[in-house]
Amino acid sequence: MAEGTPKDPTQELDLELVRRVQRGDSAAFDLLVRKYQHRITGLIGRYIADWSECQDVAQETFLRAYRALGNFRGDAQFYTYGCTASP
Repeated sequence: MAEGTPKDPTQELDLELVRRVQRGDSAAFDLLVRKYQHRITGLIGRYIADWSECQDVAQETFLRAYRALGNFRGDAQFYTYGCTASP
């Protein structure tokens, strides 16, 4: 997204939370997880029938997203970015 292009409020909030995580605020990542955990788990559940395994994959997805947040530039929404982190 071009510099100065307006974003929707949800994307702005997510970007601010990501920036806080990048500065070391782990509580901000907890907020992102709480916001997207049901959506991510629901998406994974379309492909994995076992609920326990689905939750494990969702947890691994969030771990991968957390580890890769240093590379997040805000070009995509956090949800999209999180989905690309799926194992």
